[in-house]
Amino acid sequence: MSMPNLDNVEKFLRPPVTAKALIFDLDGTLADTMPLHLQSWRQLGQILGVPIKDKMITDLAGTPTPEVALELNKKFGWSLDPVGVQRLKNETYAQLKLHAGPVEPVQHVYALAEAYRGHLPMSIGTGSTRANADAAIRDMNMADWFVTVVTAEDVTAGKPVPETFLKCAAAMNVAPAECILYEDGHSGIRAGLAAGMTVIHVETQEIFEP
Repeated sequence: MSMPNLDNVEKFLRPPVTAKALIFDLDGTLADTMPLHLQSWRQLGQILGVPIKDKMITDLAGTPTPEVALELNKKFGWSLDPVGVQRLKNETYAQLKLHAGPVEPVQHVYALAEAYRGHLPMSIGTGSTRANADAAIRDMNMADWFVTVVTAEDVTAGKPVPETFLKCAAAMNVAPAECILYEDGHSGIRAGLAAGMTVIHVETQEIFEP
């Protein structure tokens, strides 16, 4: 098999030659959806009468919505209903996305995935819902790029529990230690390290070893 063309791939993103598979977080890593998600959380806070701030959400980036609600309850003494929060969050996000148009990729991460398409197996591990994940991937014309897409609906516990990324590795039939994970959220980094994977933070360029 020919080697991937890495001319358009930033050096810090390039996996080591020993890597056997790549795993990507979706929101904020591969898909430029975080501004919409943050806006939907702010609007949700207004609906529910609680002051949801961006940092509260970015600190929990990658964590499934019901678990975010539980964490906010624990930290701030709120009494948010996780099921109700998930329903309202999905509705608010859908309305915002309707006006915003198709999801755009994070270009430097997209370039990496494009370069390795057909050279290494790739998968997505996300705390998003199946519907939102599939819609974003279709918008970016990447529907056939990945061996699997593991969403919040496919695991019993989301990030920072490593189940999401372990399922990605299993679907690709690659040992976790041979996977390189690309993430933008602290919860995802913790999950990747717990899974025994090397993690590259796509914003700070930091590399975390298990």
